[in-house]
Amino acid sequence: MSNTLSKSDMAKRIVYTQEVGLTSEEEGKSLVDDYLKLPAYAWVTMCDGALVQKWIDYKGHL
Repeated sequence: MSNTLSKSDMAKRIVYTQEVGLTSEEEGKSLVDDYLKLPAYAWVTMCDGALVQKWIDYKGHL
């Protein structure tokens, strides 16, 4: 059986939400005309409440 993780250890590794800082009217209206202009990182809140930057992996999504 695999090693088990405590809830606090798991919460540090699981993304809860992306922090976009846009109003509901602005959300979804940001367009780019070149994939090279796409961001490489995004701010996210983890399940333990920590705010961190995570690398965005676009493989398989283009």
